[in-house]
Amino acid sequence: MQQLSGQDALFLHAENGVLPQHMLSINIYNTATARNGKVTYADIVAHFKQRLSWSAILRQRLVRVPLGLDRPYWLEASDYAVESHIQHLALPQQADWRALCKLVGQLHSEPLNKAQPLWEVYFIAGLDGLAGVPEGSFALVLKVHRAALNGVGGAELNNALHDLTPVPMDCPQLSSLRVDRQPSGLELIGRACGNSLLRLGKLSGVATQTVPALQRIRAGAKDGTFAPLDVNPKLRFNGKISTSRVVGVRRLDVRSVYRIKAAVPGATLNDVMLTVVAGALRHYLQANNELPENALVSGCPFDGKHSGAPQQNSKAVGLMNVSLCSDISSPLQRLVAVQQAALQSRAFAQALGDRLTVAAAEALPAPLFSGLVNLSRRSGIFLQAVAAARHTVVTTVPGLQRRQFLAGAQFVTGFNAGPLLAGVGLVHTVTTKPAAEEGEIALAFTACPTLLPDPQHYQQCLQTAFDELVVATRQGARQAA
Repeated sequence: MQQLSGQDALFLHAENGVLPQHMLSINIYNTATARNGKVTYADIVAHFKQRLSWSAILRQRLVRVPLGLDRPYWLEASDYAVESHIQHLALPQQADWRALCKLVGQLHSEPLNKAQPLWEVYFIAGLDGLAGVPEGSFALVLKVHRAALNGVGGAELNNALHDLTPVPMDCPQLSSLRVDRQPSGLELIGRACGNSLLRLGKLSGVATQTVPALQRIRAGAKDGTFAPLDVNPKLRFNGKISTSRVVGVRRLDVRSVYRIKAAVPGATLNDVMLTVVAGALRHYLQANNELPENALVSGCPFDGKHSGAPQQNSKAVGLMNVSLCSDISSPLQRLVAVQQAALQSRAFAQALGDRLTVAAAEALPAPLFSGLVNLSRRSGIFLQAVAAARHTVVTTVPGLQRRQFLAGAQFVTGFNAGPLLAGVGLVHTVTTKPAAEEGEIALAFTACPTLLPDPQHYQQCLQTAFDELVVATRQGARQAA
């Protein structure tokens, strides 16, 4: 039985009726490589049953401590009701990508059942109307709570579910795995008392790290290494969030993306995606006469082990704010400015310290931690603080590769959709792909429909911003030659 980390527990505390904190992975598979050329609902259920032994995410459920005296635990369950986690759905005849995204948005709005292992799967048929998708393909929507995706959990789960050939590998028997004993309430309370004492002792260590961090931040601000970001005025996306969700995606040519990246020395894939998002927000807000003069600000998850690095396949311990430089109309000049802004933000993250946010989350006793979160949420302080910090969020996750198979079916394309945050009603998720691999990089967004009522328009704004950047890169290359 393993206890949740401070940050994973925060994902549970942050969740309420309008802010479910799960990730969606939407992948499409070609059944031509599967046995008999098809994959059924029964095949998917059998596949997940077989892969239970390879992924703890599929087996573990939450055990809460009485009275919330401590962080919850993960318990290795013994009753694996796989069928209750998997649903069979179908799109209407001649449905297109828009219909799939609409369905994904509906699935995204429903929270997970906390009494079961925190995952669900939707097996979706009827994709023959989707452009670029082979006939007979199916989609698999995997919903997993962020608390379960502890660090590299997402990559481990993908590896557990997929094979490198159409012939599935043999998996260990479940009987060889350890099953945790259900602890009593008194036992959990006893552990909570001991853990609270230990965490109180860690608070002095947090204070010891905080003082030099503040000194580094003051020094960096003084010498111009980084500067404060102005997030005024607020945008329509920073309003009250409803329970509904809309999802959209643009698939960007991977080779074009990496050519753009190469056009600016030192630029990263994350810089390119931030520049595209900035251009899309410019177009969308200009169309609504809402574009502010100040540059917009995006939150970007960073890795606590390597401070300031964009989130890839590791635990994100916080959001570093990056200027989108949306006040610059030239796409290529905006990319140069975003690259410099990102360097400043990484410098700030490094000044803050690699493990400070993690240490703070680990050191606070659970009752105090949960009490502060609940109080700030109910009073609106948390909403105001998050909304005051950033206009949107752009996060990056690794995608599957073409030579990966599930139940014998070959992966074709896919994207991911992240959760909304308090005061941030528009979140972007980039699904990356290696430069050497053909295909697309998926740039998806999740939004509240009351704040973004026209997702198709915003989706087109993303495409327009990318196309402008492609043209600007070509023109820059010709001028350089």
